[in-house]
Amino acid sequence: WSWLEKAVESLVEKVNRFSDLPEHFNILFDFVPDDLDSEGREILKSACAQKVLGSFAAKLKKIETLDYNKYAEMTKEIKVETGCKGKDLFHPLRIALTLKSSGLELDKFIPLVEEGAQLVFPKQLLGCARRITNVLGHFRLE
Repeated sequence: WSWLEKAVESLVEKVNRFSDLPEHFNILFDFVPDDLDSEGREILKSACAQKVLGSFAAKLKKIETLDYNKYAEMTKEIKVETGCKGKDLFHPLRIALTLKSSGLELDKFIPLVEEGAQLVFPKQLLGCARRITNVLGHFRLE
């Protein structure tokens, strides 16, 4: 229940009506790379996106748990390693993790997804590492 409370608290900021809340839960549970829009696909094809996502995936394999502080540390390292910064660094990560170009801020999204991935739901919630792996494999970005 505590995870659900956190999720509702984070997601309710983006809704105008309570009836819209279930749609916003889709960002957590519905992770279907085929549903990515054409703009997102184009962003993932960029040279920076490929370098950034490849480096992020490699770093995820070396850690046990991801939280927002670890994510921030990793993005600083990726910036130095790849030379990609700003939107070229952060936009591909947002799209690969959420399949959306905007929405819930990653400082809220990452902890929710990581904690939710450890829980049992009727529909599995994928953690960040699985999301990145799925996107890399689906779009053949590795």
